[in-house]
Amino acid sequence: MHMHSLRHGFASSLIMAGEPSTRVANLLGHSSPVVTMRVYAHWFKDVKTEAINNLAKQLFAPQQNPKHTKSA
Repeated sequence: MHMHSLRHGFASSLIMAGEPSTRVANLLGHSSPVVTMRVYAHWFKDVKTEAINNLAKQLFAPQQNPKHTKSA
């Protein structure tokens, strides 16, 4: 196994574990997440995240109106 293969496997594993491209780029030493996306974009499309569920919870959660107290 070559160093490049280990690096690619490391990056792919991080992506499949749900790490954001910014974090992967930082760990790999890429100059920006754009570089990471060019090389590993095919992995990101298969990543299963809770992003949509989390957004739906925020949008459709009951609004909480905290009681405001007036100071005299």
